Amino acid sequence: MKSQTNIRLANIDHILVHCGSIKAEEHVLILCNPETRDIADAFKTQAFRLTQNIQVIEMACASSHGDEPSSEAGDEMMISDLTISLCIYSLAHSRARFEAAACGGRFLSLPMYSWDLLDNEAICVNYRALRGKVESVANKISNARRIQVTTEIGTDVILGALGRIGNACPGYVAEAGDLGSPPDVEANVAPLERETEGLIVVDGSITTPELGLLPQPLRLNIKGGRVTQISGGRATDAATLDALLGDTESKRRVVGELGIGLNPKARLTGIMLTDEGCSGCVHFGLGSNSTIGGQNDAGYHLDVVIRAATIDVDGSRILDKGEIII
Repeated sequence: MKSQTNIRLANIDHILVHCGSIKAEEHVLILCNPETRDIADAFKTQAFRLTQNIQVIEMACASSHGDEPSSEAGDEMMISDLTISLCIYSLAHSRARFEAAACGGRFLSLPMYSWDLLDNEAICVNYRALRGKVESVANKISNARRIQVTTEIGTDVILGALGRIGNACPGYVAEAGDLGSPPDVEANVAPLERETEGLIVVDGSITTPELGLLPQPLRLNIKGGRVTQISGGRATDAATLDALLGDTESKRRVVGELGIGLNPKARLTGIMLTDEGCSGCVHFGLGSNSTIGGQNDAGYHLDVVIRAATIDVDGSRILDKGEIII
């Protein structure tokens, strides 16, 4: 039986080789916070067997997902073949990541990683074998006039994505500019920012350390593309989310993403990458979507996750109570 240490190192190797596609002599940049420096050092040690051109930059922890990295890190991202971000908060929706992708840099976004997460079986899936399914779902939600998401406990929300292209995110990066976040495997689309209407009953998680797995569902009323009211659940949870999203005119309140999880081994944990990729779950990204094909640049991104959703796209069902049927 493999020891816990060996399992963790094997999963790091899987991320570097299978997901990161590192080639000999490529320039690899590893970003971290003081809180994740030990994990970053383990990644560096394992990556050193693949390339000796490795740099680690430690930054102070940001305040939220979507914040920009330091100028030093941003400059290095622009000249790196592969950037691995082990920062607690995600840089995936940052302008620096988007600009580095335009220069051809691949990016592995690994926020909220911990030693416990490196034990998770969701990491060791064959991401490349899942690509066909992910692309099929992304194609279904591309350029959709009407996407309706419902659940048995009350979610009923309608989004429009006409002119928006679905993004296939199979969890690995092989081509210039690719973005991957293993164990997250998903297809997503940036809906039209002013057209989302309805009710989202969040019964899974909200992927920020202040909230995580929800003991009671929260109700998000959506009007004109924005979260206008938060109710239900524990009063402290509703108040925390309301404070995170800011005032009524904040760009953080815009429904900027619809994502469909497709990792068959992922389970809800309250951690972003398992929850976004959890097969059968759907997430709505609030805030920035300019890096995935939208027009809202909020400097902030937060995902709310619902269970066992049904999705109808222009009258055709693609997800039935959490089961992919295309």
